[in-house]
Amino acid sequence: MRTPLLLLLVYILPVNLAASLFLRRFSRDSTPWGFLCPVQGAYQLPSCHSSHYKPQYRELSGPVAVREKYRGVFRQHFCVAAHEEEGTAEPIQHSPPGKSAEDDTLAQLRRELRERHGSEHPLREHYIKGTGPGGQKVNKSANCVQLIQFSAALGTNVVVKCHMHRSLLDNRIEATRILLRRLDEAEEQQSRALRRLAEKEKRRILKLTPAEKARKKFEKQLRAEKKATRRRWKVDEDW
Repeated sequence: MRTPLLLLLVYILPVNLAASLFLRRFSRDSTPWGFLCPVQGAYQLPSCHSSHYKPQYRELSGPVAVREKYRGVFRQHFCVAAHEEEGTAEPIQHSPPGKSAEDDTLAQLRRELRERHGSEHPLREHYIKGTGPGGQKVNKSANCVQLIQFSAALGTNVVVKCHMHRSLLDNRIEATRILLRRLDEAEEQQSRALRRLAEKEKRRILKLTPAEKARKKFEKQLRAEKKATRRRWKVDEDW
């Protein structure tokens, strides 16, 4: 009777130990988005959760810090590396799904446009069909970008069209750059014209009024009489 009980205990104890370890690992590594897994010196969520996930690895001098040092869970578009000597986890942010570096470039250019030339007159943007070489992609699709912005320096609207690229996003970026350059040139020309006008105003010879002309004539005659008087005194002294 004792032999079956001993055999049963021998089989049950390892199973219970394995089950407890599994549950402990499950509760420690589970997150709302998946499980944490160590990959090349960094903790990251599995790439199966997002097709746009692009992890970025860091070269660490030593082994990865223990998982208890992980400070929070980041979504699948973040890669977290924990340095052993510091014991902290620093997130490395990536662009969210559907947003690329070109989108960031366009947002930065539009922000510069508002900061330099104000937002009183909103920017109008239209997508039209392009013309010229490039095939059906250019001639039959609305990937040509038209930007319209009012210029206070010129007093009129500045219209820019761009269909240099086959991509609509690239054309939007290029059109924004061209618009910025033209608006800056217009303001620079206006400032140069104002400076020239101010300098010309300083150099301009004002016309004299009749009273000022009479006064200058009287002063000139008075100086001539004083010179003649001094000459006569000098002649009398010589004699």
